[in-house]
Amino acid sequence: MAVKATQQTDTDIATPENAEAASGADAAQQAIKTLMRLGKERGYVTHDELNAALPEGDYTSEQIDDYMSKLSEMGVNVVEAADTEETAEGEDEEARVSGNVSDSDVSGTDDPVRMYLREMGSVELLSREGEIAIAKRIEAGRELMIGGICESPLTIRALLHWRDQIADGVVPLRDIIDLETTYARINGSPVDEKILENIEDGIEASDLEDEDEEEEEEDEEAAEESEDEEGDADTDTSTRDANTGDESEDLNMSLAAMEDAIRDQMMARFDEIATLFKQFSKSQDRRLARMANGEALPTRSEATHLELKVRLVELMEGVSFNPNRIEALSEQLFMLNKHVTGIDGRLMRLASGAGVSRAQLLEAWTGRECIDDWPGESYRSNQWRKL
Repeated sequence: MAVKATQQTDTDIATPENAEAASGADAAQQAIKTLMRLGKERGYVTHDELNAALPEGDYTSEQIDDYMSKLSEMGVNVVEAADTEETAEGEDEEARVSGNVSDSDVSGTDDPVRMYLREMGSVELLSREGEIAIAKRIEAGRELMIGGICESPLTIRALLHWRDQIADGVVPLRDIIDLETTYARINGSPVDEKILENIEDGIEASDLEDEDEEEEEEDEEAAEESEDEEGDADTDTSTRDANTGDESEDLNMSLAAMEDAIRDQMMARFDEIATLFKQFSKSQDRRLARMANGEALPTRSEATHLELKVRLVELMEGVSFNPNRIEALSEQLFMLNKHVTGIDGRLMRLASGAGVSRAQLLEAWTGRECIDDWPGESYRSNQWRKL
């Protein structure tokens, strides 16, 4: 009994280390409780307050996520800084919840969770109106890009070439246009996904059947010789190949059905674009001929030319190109623009070497690009002759 009492007494003796650990744990819990109470009262807490209550060295990222979830469930937001009118109150609360990490230490942290929270806190959340505005800007930018592509005669010629390939059966329609988007626009409803869902269900079911068959075959193969194992493996491979071929055939059939449903409308639109492009090309040729002769462009002809251009762009915007085709057209126009920009730079350097200023060159060039004897009789100085 005396020995037991002695052991009990030694166990109950509080060492300085135990007292310090208990005190630190109590202080940490008190800081967290204070942070929760503060957030519940104000409806938010700052990043500095959160970092002070949850020191980086004492808590893992998972623990910090747990406390963040609790704050979110309480309806407490984490913000970068408190409002200016609550600065004094915020300073008092920070003094009460301050931990063993200073602000300077927090600012230099490399913990990804804290860095993410700090960065996200500085980003203003979008309202519904803001989301709508961004969506409109994205759509306007897309229309501007497609409109710019469609204004190029090269795009029209490429489209007419693709139309001929579709008519000859060289390429399918879905390689030229965005099939699902076009189908939804023409039929006024999104593409029916039931066929695709059935195909996916069939794929999953066939996968399960294959797994069961493989398990049975493995049990049988364990008792058979190596030659029989090879034969079973070949049979299983051929079965899976046949199933995969059937699934691909079903998917191709659904795409073919969608393509057949919109083929006539799209080919009619392509024909309309071809007819209008012939009129536009004739108007453009007459316009360039007048410009080459230095003649003034009639107002009526310009109005007709602009009307044809607008109608052509509207028809082209009704064609939802396949993303790969848009990328190819954009790359083609980019390379042409790069080539023209390089020629402009060479011309500018030649003019500068001949003593012609940039302003004089632009004045002589703008509106006179098609003149055969450029720059014309008005520019006969020594600098222009040298150029």
